[in-house]
Amino acid sequence: MNTPNAALTRRAFFGGAAAFGVALALPKGAYADDPATSDVKARASAARDKLNDMTVRLGKSSDAYNQALEDYDAAVASMDDAQTRIEENDARIADLQSRLGTRARSMYREGQTTFLDIFLGSSSFDDFVRNWDALTDMNSQDADMVAQTKDLRVDNEIQKETYAQAAATADQKLQEADAEKQNAEALIKQYQAEVDSLDSQVAELLEQEQQAAAAEAASAAASVGASAPAASSGGSSDSGSTSGSSSSSSSSSSDSAPAAPSHSDSDSDPDAGSDSDSRPSAPSRPSSPSHSHSSDSSSSRSSSGGSNSYGSAILAAAESQLGVPYVYGGTEPGVGLDCSGLTSYCWQEATGRWIGRTTDAQYASADWIGSPSQAQVGDVLYKDGHVAICASAGAGSYIHAPLPGKVVQYCSASWWNPWTAALRWN
Repeated sequence: MNTPNAALTRRAFFGGAAAFGVALALPKGAYADDPATSDVKARASAARDKLNDMTVRLGKSSDAYNQALEDYDAAVASMDDAQTRIEENDARIADLQSRLGTRARSMYREGQTTFLDIFLGSSSFDDFVRNWDALTDMNSQDADMVAQTKDLRVDNEIQKETYAQAAATADQKLQEADAEKQNAEALIKQYQAEVDSLDSQVAELLEQEQQAAAAEAASAAASVGASAPAASSGGSSDSGSTSGSSSSSSSSSSDSAPAAPSHSDSDSDPDAGSDSDSRPSAPSRPSSPSHSHSSDSSSSRSSSGGSNSYGSAILAAAESQLGVPYVYGGTEPGVGLDCSGLTSYCWQEATGRWIGRTTDAQYASADWIGSPSQAQVGDVLYKDGHVAICASAGAGSYIHAPLPGKVVQYCSASWWNPWTAALRWN
């Protein structure tokens, strides 16, 4: 059975224009008078909305999962720091105790020096002052070593409490991550059940609509590729217009997309990402707390977003991952990525800038936030729970990692246009 959100690789994206030109040419109201066809269209539209809603819900679950893992990593790091501090304190305590023990044995063997010993043993007043100062310093050092030992033991107790609290937090976050993963698995089963429940007419219409949307985006991208100059290096300026429309049609808003760099297309099995349980390791990074954001994203953090000078390089990084399987919580390019894993990889690969691991962290860290109609090539398109890399000015087309069982792929705003904001970093 045809799956409604079939994988849309770069080959399909750019080669679909000719294959589905006839579908595009059909007038939208050609069968409007047929009640049966109207009913199928209505059911197909409802099914598409439901499936796309599940994509967003899965994205939010993935965000929560990744945030729990980041919190777990932070708790483990706190445990490691506390343990290191305890071990260092123990070493210093042992040294101080050894020195105090040596002093105690010396005093036992030689007897404790008193004021009378100093007075009678001094040959002159200056000698008396020197001996007295030496005795005072020695006693002060002994007192300091005793005080340091006490302080270190107190600090050890604090570190042990910190370790215990961090261990409890780590355990809690690991449980939260496991719960989110189970939630995601339930969502995936629900998604597949929805797909399996579609009758053949609805499934076929959804497939045709997606193919038509792909052809529409491919046609626009192909025309831009034929007329635009070759894309320069990542540091050069993409001069595409930022005033494109974010309406359902992408043909009018993708005129400023740079020519796509050539690369080898991936023919990976789209189902390969649905059963991976591994969590790839990632460098430690500061995490951002979760936020809920208003859908009104027209205002920016700065007076002007400027231009995305890395647009071509970011888009090339995204295109290099076309065909890579979606993996829940995935962060490994070429192996498996989720939606925010893709966007964070593209920006770090092209610019060296870490923009955050989750959709909330990326929104919180953005230097500029504008409306989708202001999006430039390489910007991150944002909706709470899902993100993508803008492939044409005005968000007419984009590259994203949709959900398990699918691969990183192109998509057109005419098929799915959920975006509430465009994000950019200087």
